[in-house]
Amino acid sequence: MIQRNFYFALLLGLSLGACQNETQRKKTGGNEEHPAKEQLTADSKQPIIFERRKVVGVKDTLTFDVQHAANLTATIKTIDGSGNNIRINQIVFPDGSTDGPFGESMTDSLTKAGTYKLIIGESQMQENRYSGAYTVTVELK
Repeated sequence: MIQRNFYFALLLGLSLGACQNETQRKKTGGNEEHPAKEQLTADSKQPIIFERRKVVGVKDTLTFDVQHAANLTATIKTIDGSGNNIRINQIVFPDGSTDGPFGESMTDSLTKAGTYKLIIGESQMQENRYSGAYTVTVELK
């Protein structure tokens, strides 16, 4: 009888622990990236502006399509200007290759049409991880 109660209590504890972890993952975003996709072509006259909220320790992925070869300029800014540890970590090209890390801005020649991704995150070499609102402006010329 005691052994059966012990196993029941153990099973109940494990079940509650698993539920707690799932709830915590949903609240903090876990290690998931937060995708945001916009259409942008080399013929666009207006820049595209991604407005996001950074969660500490979570990378954001900003995705856009390019129809023709173009020169890319991307700039990241925090709303209040206090984000010392937020940057453009990488650019992912349509063929899956990557480049980076970058800082608060970057320029690059996009030679192929396709879907590009900008990975926004923190520098692991700096203290004071950033949490808060930011914008990324992407221009193609």
